[in-house]
Amino acid sequence: MKLPSLEVKTELIELSEFDLTDQKLTKFEELLKTEGITRGLIGPKEADRIRQRHILNCLPITKLIPVSPKLKVADLGSGAGLPGLVVGITRPDLDLTLIEPLQRRAQFLLEAVNELNLKTKVIAKNSKLVSEKFDVIMARAVAPLGKLLLLAKPLLRENGRLLALVGQGIFDQVSELFQQSDSDQKRNAQNFNLSLHKLQLIGQMGETKELAPILILEAVLKRGDQPK
Repeated sequence: MKLPSLEVKTELIELSEFDLTDQKLTKFEELLKTEGITRGLIGPKEADRIRQRHILNCLPITKLIPVSPKLKVADLGSGAGLPGLVVGITRPDLDLTLIEPLQRRAQFLLEAVNELNLKTKVIAKNSKLVSEKFDVIMARAVAPLGKLLLLAKPLLRENGRLLALVGQGIFDQVSELFQQSDSDQKRNAQNFNLSLHKLQLIGQMGETKELAPILILEAVLKRGDQPK
């Protein structure tokens, strides 16, 4: 079988497109630096680079989510709310749900949603127990590609898509996944069209000086392959 090619779409995004002075975004950053570290959701060494490594890394995903009042979006394995709460703050137009199975993380998300006065919902259960369907699933550091696609598919509506923040190893993951002789992960992956967005933040602010390109894998469920 011929390996699928991973189309790369490169885009420059001006940092000025985002309101980095948003009080809710600043407050969430402080929550991560304090409660996030105290509760073990963020490593203590991350305190000085929350904005550059985490907030700025998550912001560009908002540009890949269309503006639609009926669009249902979920953050799978939301953890500390990355990218979920960042998206909830910057895109209040979305019908957004955070899915998190670990109770201590889900409790932090619930408290953060209330403190930030967001309309975002939190589902504190394993994604396999969630019956709701979504147009877009987001994910960051949840699982390797094959397993992530298995987790995402049952949650997607017709023509739904997964947007996953990934690293440079994604090319190897795609090759290894489709080189498997036979597996549930490979068969499931064949239900998706894959592409990669390479997004580079640009601007005058120092935060972008050493910021690497942000890679977001887009996996679109092929027509006819959505769950019944």
